[in-house]
Amino acid sequence: MKIASTLLIVCVAMVIAVLCNRGQASAMPQVPARVPLSQVLTDLGSDSDAQVSAALRQIAASGNYHLITALQAYQNGLLAMHGGQLVMFGSPIMDPVRGKLYPLLNALTNRQVIAHGKPVLADSIPDNTLAVPDSDSDQLQQTINTLSMYIPGQSARRQAIVALGNAGSPAYLPPLQQQLTQHHSSRIHRLLQESIARILLRHGTPAQKMQAAVLLGQIHSTRGLELLKRSWRTLRNAPTSAMARAVRTSIDQIKGYTKLTNLLFDSFAGLSLASIYVLIALGLAIIFGLMGVINMAQGEFLTLGAFTTFAVGEIFKTYLPPSDYNWYFVCAIPAAFLVSALAGAICEWTIIRRLYGRPLETLLATFGLSLILIELIRVVFGNNNAMIAPSWLSGGLWIMPGLVFPKNRLFIIVFCAGCIIAVYALIRKTKLGLLLRATTQDREMAAALGVHTRMVDMLTFSLGTGLAGLAGCAVPLFSTLDPRMGQSYIVESFLVVVTGGVGNLAGVICAGAGLGFLEKFIEPWVQPVYGKVFVLIIVIAFLQWKPSGLFAAKGRSMDH
Repeated sequence: MKIASTLLIVCVAMVIAVLCNRGQASAMPQVPARVPLSQVLTDLGSDSDAQVSAALRQIAASGNYHLITALQAYQNGLLAMHGGQLVMFGSPIMDPVRGKLYPLLNALTNRQVIAHGKPVLADSIPDNTLAVPDSDSDQLQQTINTLSMYIPGQSARRQAIVALGNAGSPAYLPPLQQQLTQHHSSRIHRLLQESIARILLRHGTPAQKMQAAVLLGQIHSTRGLELLKRSWRTLRNAPTSAMARAVRTSIDQIKGYTKLTNLLFDSFAGLSLASIYVLIALGLAIIFGLMGVINMAQGEFLTLGAFTTFAVGEIFKTYLPPSDYNWYFVCAIPAAFLVSALAGAICEWTIIRRLYGRPLETLLATFGLSLILIELIRVVFGNNNAMIAPSWLSGGLWIMPGLVFPKNRLFIIVFCAGCIIAVYALIRKTKLGLLLRATTQDREMAAALGVHTRMVDMLTFSLGTGLAGLAGCAVPLFSTLDPRMGQSYIVESFLVVVTGGVGNLAGVICAGAGLGFLEKFIEPWVQPVYGKVFVLIIVIAFLQWKPSGLFAAKGRSMDH
């Protein structure tokens, strides 16, 4: 009996619990099922502006960046209903029979619409495409901008976050603040803070504006500087208020930081410019120091190396797969050196060899040679050519907020350093270098000891012009190609050689670095043309003090 009564009590309790749970379940509100994105996109064609607005909010909350293409098509009147599904009209293609055709793309997947095993192509864009309601056009653009934050890749996300801060709409605060709570890199986190602060400085409460102003100063936001100056102008009548002091302090912090970044960037730009000067002046110093030849065509050998690089790039683009194009520059470096060196050897054998000991005639002959090379390059390649740098040399290296060093300039600096090391090793560690140094110090004695001085002259001239070709190999990374571009480097190169000391490699390096830095530090204060004039005046004044340059040449030839 006790067992039966116990079982009866347990059963009654279970029945009561089930009934209670049913009652609670019936009392709880039903959670609506998540609406599929395909249905949300279809709502964009609704006649109700409120329904379109609700659909845009759901799309923005989804974070599905793949829908950006569909929203842009909607914005441009290229979104329509076709066969019960939402489609986009893609970029037109030309058909030899039907003419211009528009492929239909699924708005959700961006894939071509297939019917009967073939892509569907429209003859024209119909008039019944979905039109954006005027009241929702701003929200549509805000949705596109918000979804851009979710695009994979640090660069795309940074651009999107900065764009939201530039727009300055309070509608962007929720998605930005939501992203701020998630784990990101320090750089992304800083950009999110900056964009949020820039928006709050415009539309926040007084307390939020104060915090935003302080934060912009702490993170040294150059993008927020104009907003802070605008706030300072409105607070000028109350300069002692807490908000005014915070804004003034932040402005001073950002200006001080900007001066530091400008100093660092100008130093970097000066170093990269000096690298080009040193490369072309190295060859000029070797030729002038050994043979006493003033080679006015040295700039054209730089141009020859630059156009050799251009030709190698065109060969890769025309005859090799696109994936191999990034490696053209690796092949262009030895090609530029060999072509310029071979051209130098031909010029030495046909022209320069017959003019040794006659510096004026040599100067005139090389000047005429430069004109011939300019016109020859113009006939073969034309004017104003440009090429795309390899992807591994595109973009920049982020150093600190507000300071990015371009990768192509970094490569030029490293490339120049490698060439300097190679030239030093060639001159100091090889037999050719030994013969070159012996001929430089005493040509007659070297000839008496069996050195073929004429061959050394040819190899030296080839080495000098080949180094100019290497300098030209770096020019297409940051500038367009013109047959006369060598003229803009030849004067500075002679200044480097004379200032450093004729025939002295250490002097060339020091003088090239000094002139490059000097030119870049003067340019922000005056126009570039006047900057070059000031540099020339400084060099003339320096040579009045030290006529032999930084490092005077030594050797028996200097005694005469």
